[in-house]
Amino acid sequence: IDSFYHNNIGCFVIIMYFINRGAIITQAMFFNCDHAMLTYNYYRQPNNLLGLFKQRLLTVMRVNLGPALVVSLGNSIVLLLLGNYDYLTIILLMLFILSLSVFFSVHYLVIYYLFQPFNKDLEVKKLSYSLATLVTYIISYQMIGIEANILLVSVVGLISTIVYILIALVLVYRYAPKTFKLN
Repeated sequence: IDSFYHNNIGCFVIIMYFINRGAIITQAMFFNCDHAMLTYNYYRQPNNLLGLFKQRLLTVMRVNLGPALVVSLGNSIVLLLLGNYDYLTIILLMLFILSLSVFFSVHYLVIYYLFQPFNKDLEVKKLSYSLATLVTYIISYQMIGIEANILLVSVVGLISTIVYILIALVLVYRYAPKTFKLN
């Protein structure tokens, strides 16, 4: 088990990818609200979209942080039982797992707002959305074999998530008014 944490830290990326419910939640958002509201211009104003995006992001993160918390606490218990990890490593690994949950929450919401893939029957009609989700899977899968220091990966993961959130807010504000529409 000890070598697992040193040689396979990247496997948490694919685990969190599969646990994340972002794609399902955005589909429900479209079906329950957006498919009707997208016919109104005020709904697609930049400030309205950004405000709605922020509210929805908090909702998606709350849904996804529960399972992520279970995974991170479980791993922390395993590391404590192993006994040869310091508390900083354990805390950073927990934060890394939680930041992955936040990252995927943001990611699925961003690609939903930028590509709005669904038609009125909930069929995915945009190739760009399908490609974005495929690339996300491929990158997540490729992370399985990463051999890296837990501290380094955790810090890079945390910083990357924060930067991605900031970029996502700008992208949604700038481009979603043009791309977030009915197909």
